Amino acid sequence: MSLSQAVGAALNDRSSAIGELQRALLRLGYYGVRFAIDDDFGRNTLGAVLACKYDLATVYSISRRDLKYAPRSGDSGSLVASGAITPVLVDCIKTLLAGSKLGGKDPWLTPARAQVADADLKVREFFLAEAATAAFPAQLLWAIVGVESGANHFDPYGHVKFGIDWRGRNYGETVNFSPEGAAEPWVRSRGWGLTQYTPTSVSALPRPMPDYIVSVASNLRTAIRLFIRKFEAFSRRHPCSYPSQGAPSYDCRACLQSRGFDPITYSDLAQQPCSWLKAVWAYNGVTPAGRKYMEGVVRNLIR
Repeated sequence: MSLSQAVGAALNDRSSAIGELQRALLRLGYYGVRFAIDDDFGRNTLGAVLACKYDLATVYSISRRDLKYAPRSGDSGSLVASGAITPVLVDCIKTLLAGSKLGGKDPWLTPARAQVADADLKVREFFLAEAATAAFPAQLLWAIVGVESGANHFDPYGHVKFGIDWRGRNYGETVNFSPEGAAEPWVRSRGWGLTQYTPTSVSALPRPMPDYIVSVASNLRTAIRLFIRKFEAFSRRHPCSYPSQGAPSYDCRACLQSRGFDPITYSDLAQQPCSWLKAVWAYNGVTPAGRKYMEGVVRNLIR
């Protein structure tokens, strides 16, 4: 079924044309990789449609009325986004997918593997070489990479992997789109590639394309710098002291296993056995969800 047959689709509809729409929105940077290509017009598909419409209006100068924005009740001067799949929306998506200009602007497309010069980088070997030149717990960061991307810079379709956080009022609405809790521009931020590096509160698709998207090595180096900054920003009170503070090995697995460490017991106040665990927490955000994230990363490391 073709993308054109998605015209007229609405929330909770199911068809293979919706799957085509989801794949198109993935390529255009609106449907994150953790959302399923499942032919189901669910809430995350709705969020992607609204985010795409927002950029069509603000970046590509497409008329909001042509995109079926509708006036608020009693206020003919305002226009509110709708999730309606219109012929204009589908035509615009097709134009962008073809690599053609729209409204005088070049399209933004998630880079394909062929556009990433170091796509075949031996990631593990490169990571270990980088770790040998900087003092940080490489085992913890590698465990983060496993959780974030499965240690892969690319999605199943051969394009750079990205994830989306929505503009919501709470963690649940950030992870899964909620029209009741969101507002334009709908996207809060995106995480990119191997490490899912996430520029803070950047909702726009990046122009020009940054190195952390089109280079696997740059993406990993960016994450290493970020991880070290998280440690420095949130606490340096307890650096690695295994097997001793004078000769830290950063062998997190051996340290934590020797203690029989259970991450659920980690205290933000005491930060034992080290403050690098707080940096893992902060990598996902200093929130209760970030705390759960840290616990999961540590369990993956020591199991």
